[in-house]
Amino acid sequence: MAACLLTDEPVTLLNVPNIRDVLDMRRLIESVGAQVEELAPTAWRITTRTLRPADLDPDLCRHIRASILIAGP
Repeated sequence: MAACLLTDEPVTLLNVPNIRDVLDMRRLIESVGAQVEELAPTAWRITTRTLRPADLDPDLCRHIRASILIAGP
């Protein structure tokens, strides 16, 4: 999901599991301006044309170690 921040083209993800880590990552990428559209219960389209610098929510970042992957993009 973090790799979606590296392109301004829409990215479609299939077989997205409905688990806390994934939902927390969704909240993190939305906090920097990504748009997440649910195409089906396990399919999302992520568009990142309007990213903005943001301070990530420290409480949310503590939930998942993968939050560091958002720092680069």
